[in-house]
Amino acid sequence: ALAEYSANQLEEGNISGAVRTALKAIPKTRSIFQAPVTAQARKALTDALGVYDLSDGFQALDTIELPSAPFSLEFSPSGSRFAAVYAGEVSVFDSESRTKLAALPISASAFSDCLFISDSRILYAGADGVSVYDLDEKRTVWTGAAATKLALSGDGAVAAAADLRGDQAVFYRVSDGEKLGERSFNGKELSAPVNDIFADPGNSVFALNDDGSLLAVSFSDGGLMIFDADSPDDDLIMYDQSSYTRFDGGFCGRYFA
Repeated sequence: ALAEYSANQLEEGNISGAVRTALKAIPKTRSIFQAPVTAQARKALTDALGVYDLSDGFQALDTIELPSAPFSLEFSPSGSRFAAVYAGEVSVFDSESRTKLAALPISASAFSDCLFISDSRILYAGADGVSVYDLDEKRTVWTGAAATKLALSGDGAVAAAADLRGDQAVFYRVSDGEKLGERSFNGKELSAPVNDIFADPGNSVFALNDDGSLLAVSFSDGGLMIFDADSPDDDLIMYDQSSYTRFDGGFCGRYFA
């Protein structure tokens, strides 16, 4: 009855009254001696508050058309911008206005990574090589060697890059692109399908720790290694080879999971 009264008040435009009446139908305390809140009472309060549309629990805020299906989506640290990676290109949008800020060519692989360094700069696997692009200044800051897989240190100061068909990882200083060093995979290959153009199964690890001194990499033969950027003698072999076909993980402080 109270739910019906609330609905009548809402229809008459008495929103505050509709809310008060709907609340009367909901017990202030709960115990085994009280009946549960009825669906009618829930709907009356929901209608009066205008919390959500019961006919559809999810409603799209907006839609952005892309030239092809996206391989991945990345948000900037504050969420004010996001990047969509699709075949041959990465586009960056403003989250509030949904306007396109940049469209940059990437390498022809679904594995091509794009990572936000900050709200204004992105690290991406460009068609001409791994690059850093400044969204505010609308310019490429620096470009390195060809790469598809990318990793960014926790402090954002170091980047690691590797080509899907290559046998080494290259370390860069993010601020200016200076090459800090490289580490050979000793004949091992990154995990990838025969045709990497259409999909990235996301079954591999390529991750840097907080200061960029350690790089974890999984390989197609089931191997998993943690490379020391400065001292090869301190490399850690988790698995030289294994029957595992999927890996997922990363660093958290002094731990690797």
